[in-house]
Amino acid sequence: YPDVYLSACEYLHRLPEECVVYEDSDFGIESGKRAGMKVVCREDKRFGQNQTNADKIVKDIYELYEWIERENTYAGSIKKHAGRSGSSSNSYCS
Repeated sequence: YPDVYLSACEYLHRLPEECVVYEDSDFGIESGKRAGMKVVCREDKRFGQNQTNADKIVKDIYELYEWIERENTYAGSIKKHAGRSGSSSNSYCS
């Protein structure tokens, strides 16, 4: 059942490891993980979802934006470092 996420990757011409799933349900989290993606979930306080398999739990979408910004900054610093050493391989996408 990760098909919808894999279809999105294909449509966007991205590898699963370059993508992030934003979910709140345990089934959605499992689907994203099975697709090979990082999974960030919105903290569930109402329905008792099991979110322990998520890579990151955030309180709201604003915290998600902050996390993405930090990840992009980190990925950018890796790209700069890789460029200095002559290596151009990097799986991050900004």
